[in-house]
Amino acid sequence: MSNRFVEELTILDEALSRDDLMFHGPLLKVTRAASHRDDLNKRLDHFKDENVRRIVRASKGRPARPSKKAIRSFEEDTPVVLGDIFHNLRSALDHAFAIAVRLNGDVVTQWTRF
Repeated sequence: MSNRFVEELTILDEALSRDDLMFHGPLLKVTRAASHRDDLNKRLDHFKDENVRRIVRASKGRPARPSKKAIRSFEEDTPVVLGDIFHNLRSALDHAFAIAVRLNGDVVTQWTRF
């Protein structure tokens, strides 16, 4: 994990531990998106590790190409994990926007969204 990501998680953990946190819901969504991102990174690393040995190097003017061994694909639900990341981030924005609307004295309706 990058240092920046660790710092962001530390800030989130500190914020989530406060009882009076107004944006608790949106931060939980962002934390869940980060968890999905970590899962996706593991899947991508596994895919890369499994397939990098299946590429034949370029030689004598020939381009690199897949070997005769079948290239393995992603796990079947990998696109769903990616979709969950975007869904959670979008939901966090919607939640935060609704909170901001209420703080400004307006009413949240079914049309209030980011």
